[in-house]
Amino acid sequence: MQEIMERRFRWNLRQVLATIEETSRALDAARPRGRGAPGFAENRLEALRAFFAAVDAGISAFSSGKAFAADTLQNVVRLVSSRATRRS
Repeated sequence: MQEIMERRFRWNLRQVLATIEETSRALDAARPRGRGAPGFAENRLEALRAFFAAVDAGISAFSSGKAFAADTLQNVVRLVSSRATRRS
C-alpha cells in the first residue's frame, strides 16, 4: 500500500502541482504590469496548490509511517473559505 501511495498517487499529485505552477507563471506573464490584487484564477490556483500540497504532505507522512497533523488540512479549508468570503 505504501508503495502504491508513493509511486502512483504522489506522482499524480506532483503532476497537478507542476501544472498549477506552470499555469500561475503563464497568468503572471499575461498580466499587465502594475496590476493590483490577484483575480479569481490566481486565487483558485493558490487554493488548489495549498490543497494538493497538503495531500502530498499527508501521503509523505503515511508512506514514512509518521503522523499527519490535522491542522494542515484545517489551514487549507480556512484558506479556501476566507478567499470565498472576500470575493462575495
